[in-house]
Amino acid sequence: MDNASYHNTFAEKVPNSNSKKADMQEWLTYKNIEFREDMKKIELYDIILKHKDNSKNYAIDAIAKENDIDILRLPPYHPDLNPIEKIWGVLKNYVANRNIDQNYTSILNLINERLAMINVTIWDKTCQHVEETENKYWKDYDDEQEFTIYVGDSESDNDTSSFYDSDENSISSANKEH
Repeated sequence: MDNASYHNTFAEKVPNSNSKKADMQEWLTYKNIEFREDMKKIELYDIILKHKDNSKNYAIDAIAKENDIDILRLPPYHPDLNPIEKIWGVLKNYVANRNIDQNYTSILNLINERLAMINVTIWDKTCQHVEETENKYWKDYDDEQEFTIYVGDSESDNDTSSFYDSDENSISSANKEH
């Protein structure tokens, strides 16, 4: 599932900085989180911020769980990892290239025309392409992790002078030999 806002509606509304103090207190009480009645709104909100990550329960997740469905959330800003985004792009291009009169009925006909062309084979190929892209990303990630060089290690920070000294000595002795 992509990270569109309508897929990420919280099952329970967590108060934000604009919420009423009473709503903040009610949420904290419901969560059995201690606070003092005399606390200011900003203090209550600080407590909420510390505990709100534990409350990220999405409404769609509860529905899926009831039906024994596992949800996989796709990373944001990666439509190349979502087959439906690829199909959507093909559909939009088809309509854009053929839409002459900007008429609602014509646009709807073009959409239906292109959707009728998308069969199981096209869907399978699109999914395969997405899987190949994912595998490439994982390989690139693994390669990057393998070649990570850590900079700023306390041992190596002080070794620069001996490195340059040894280079100069090597160069000097090489010049003397010639």
